[in-house]
Amino acid sequence: LDIFLLPYLFKVSLILLSAISFKNLIDNLEISKINKIITSLTFTFSFGLIYIFEIEAISHLASIPIFLTHLS
Repeated sequence: LDIFLLPYLFKVSLILLSAISFKNLIDNLEISKINKIITSLTFTFSFGLIYIFEIEAISHLASIPIFLTHLS
């Protein structure tokens, strides 16, 4: 077990869950598919999520997909 790789993979999986949750949220909007993908990627790699990723606020990072799923 690599103790440095496991937390990183966990944080990356939380970022992916955030992207999926945000895409599900914007699926209800009347915009084209490519714009939905671009918007979802923009949210995923925005300053806020990357900042939360870097300061290792894992509880906050884990709550974002739950919040976005609850909104949709």
